[in-house]
Amino acid sequence: MEDFRFAVSFLSRIWGGRFFPILAVGGGTPEEPACRLLSRFRPDIVCGFRVRHDRWSSLSRQLCQPRAYWPLDEVRLDELASHHPVGTIHANVGLARVLEDRAPEERVPLSIVAASKNSRFRVLLESLCGIPDGAAHRVLVESLGAQFRNLRKSASFSDFVTTILETEKDWTWLDIGNYRLASSVGHVGEVAFLPPTVVVLERRVADLALFWNLRTRIGNRGEDTILPVPVSEVSSRESIASVARWIGARSIQSDFVNVTSVNSGTGACKRLRSALKRALAGGSIRYVDVVTPDRLIPSMIPYDRIETQDVEISGPVITFDPPEIAVVKPRQGDKWMVDLLKDVGTGRWPGEFVVPKRETFCDTLRAQAPPKVVLDLPLVGVGLDSINVRCTRSRAARFQFPSAEEVFHEHIRECGFELRKDEKRVCYEPSIEKFGGIEEAARSMSGFAVEILKLLASGAHLRKQIQSKLENEGKKSIGWQERYENMLKPFLERERPIVQRITKDRFLAYSQKNIQSEDQLDALLEKWTNRGIVERRWRLGKCSTCNDQSWVGHIELSEPMTCPGCAKLRGYPNYLEIGFELNPLIKRAINEGLVSVVLAARFLKNLTHRGFMWLPGVKGSWRDGEFDFDVVACCDGHFVVGECKGSPNWERDLLQFEGTMRAGEACGADVVFFAAQCAFPRTRRMRIRRMPRTCQTLLMGREDLERGIRMAKERLDAEGKQDTSRKVSILDVVAPAKQGRKQRSKRNSRRIAIGGIFETRYVR
Repeated sequence: MEDFRFAVSFLSRIWGGRFFPILAVGGGTPEEPACRLLSRFRPDIVCGFRVRHDRWSSLSRQLCQPRAYWPLDEVRLDELASHHPVGTIHANVGLARVLEDRAPEERVPLSIVAASKNSRFRVLLESLCGIPDGAAHRVLVESLGAQFRNLRKSASFSDFVTTILETEKDWTWLDIGNYRLASSVGHVGEVAFLPPTVVVLERRVADLALFWNLRTRIGNRGEDTILPVPVSEVSSRESIASVARWIGARSIQSDFVNVTSVNSGTGACKRLRSALKRALAGGSIRYVDVVTPDRLIPSMIPYDRIETQDVEISGPVITFDPPEIAVVKPRQGDKWMVDLLKDVGTGRWPGEFVVPKRETFCDTLRAQAPPKVVLDLPLVGVGLDSINVRCTRSRAARFQFPSAEEVFHEHIRECGFELRKDEKRVCYEPSIEKFGGIEEAARSMSGFAVEILKLLASGAHLRKQIQSKLENEGKKSIGWQERYENMLKPFLERERPIVQRITKDRFLAYSQKNIQSEDQLDALLEKWTNRGIVERRWRLGKCSTCNDQSWVGHIELSEPMTCPGCAKLRGYPNYLEIGFELNPLIKRAINEGLVSVVLAARFLKNLTHRGFMWLPGVKGSWRDGEFDFDVVACCDGHFVVGECKGSPNWERDLLQFEGTMRAGEACGADVVFFAAQCAFPRTRRMRIRRMPRTCQTLLMGREDLERGIRMAKERLDAEGKQDTSRKVSILDVVAPAKQGRKQRSKRNSRRIAIGGIFETRYVR
């Protein structure tokens, strides 16, 4: 218990402690819940107190890539008053500067709640209100004003709740310590805000840490919606009445209350839920739910303000002038962190650069960009939901985004792999560039358009020969507009008639303007020719010497004509027939398997929301032999590798996929996929599912690759009615939902979106 008090005391000195979680771990073996939370919180600094520092230092670098790991002790705590390590600002510094410019009439009341040393509620009060730093805060307390309330040793739980309700009228130390800082909350639960939540506490640090972590979700002078209840009080009528009184004092618009605990088990939580239901009957609260902690613990992102500004982007190099932080007036030598939130033109991260949570990926960000070498600054890292840069007043922030090759190659090398040059990538990348990117390339490599590409890859063909192939297949057009309209159907099935009609009309007008013109064969061939995808050819008549019908790409009428077959002079024909042939570079890429690679890449990109980065073709060797990844990708921070096949030889290719899966697991892949341009037989699916693995697998069949998306099928009721109006995301693949469970509706959930030109957020 004293260890927990020490942690609260330490964190209360840094921005009041509101934005800093406490993870209760075993002193020796790392525990899975703590590792999962550490990875999700992505802290800048990890402090270990009475743990095996060698183990946790290494583990934290793997899980969250912090800027520093501190072996925390009393000496380190005392040094904070005079020393401010990288990435931290002591609460005294911020408050002292705030008070310098504050008029006496602007003072605010400060409540310091002091419990008796032997009081059983002492730790609960300190974790609720924070622990001021004694002598170091006397001047600040006197300047802000102070009101002291004491909780006696003999106080009851009802007295404890009364003290909390009185304290909320003023500011506690947690409110003062983070003055002017706002926060954004990353949540993994059912709701986007926190309803009144009761934490059932035993005398164990895990439950106290849960209470502290939930308490930090409240913003500046926000409504306190977290109440700790000792497990011994859940059967007391007086205690239940005080809890009901506390809930009734909440002004937050919610119709339900959550009850949660780590150590107390479901028994105590269920007893409390039953008692609260009876006590709250007839009021605005309709539901009292027992919820597991992992659905409630938030990821806090403290920031000073959000601003939109233009930046200078030259290739992969980004340069911007960091605005001064507003929470304190910066002085010479002060440093602060700037988060680059998103490029508002695309709604995604700058340059769509979202890297997986691996230590090697953070190292690639910190590499210097020519021609200048900068000492100390900028220090670039990956935060919870953005790239962040350490800035100062004296210079502009400038750094270079690593290329996909740098990011993926370095990580795979660090995992013990030796890389070789992949000859397929030499033709893949320029071919995709000629098409205009993944989307355009995948559009031309699906449906009937890919049949035209394959026809032209076999040699030059006349326009009438290509048209004949279309007609033989019963096609009047390429079919792009039809496929575009079919994509709308799943999204409109459950909408009201008015929404369906207006949406269809809007998308029809768009498709007629932007797609229909390219849907005809002549327009498609002209587009491909202008981009260098296909080349025009003239077909000559039969040569009288070798009887060969030749194709030429260039004719110079002022020069004599020679036969390409026999090299003898021949006359010009009376008329020339124009044909088309595929660019040799693209022809080679298609023969190497570009079609399935591009379609798989588009499918992976459509799984993402924030960012996508990929690399076609990575090969080499490792301890188990050779490996060959057809695609290496990063989807919203998840590392994905896989195998792409056209018409697979199942026995051979499944053996190869087993090797790909082992290699993917060895380099830390979250997902290993298998893409094939055909349907997966049931026996093959079952064989893949039975393969031993530690990561998730993703199978992409012909329909997935053609459409580029997969619609989710969620069971809504006991009759088995399916909702197919939501497309599958990468989270569905990484953490698939359990089948057969009824989905609960969200109550009173809210979502807020912010836009601009380029957003930056200033962090502690």
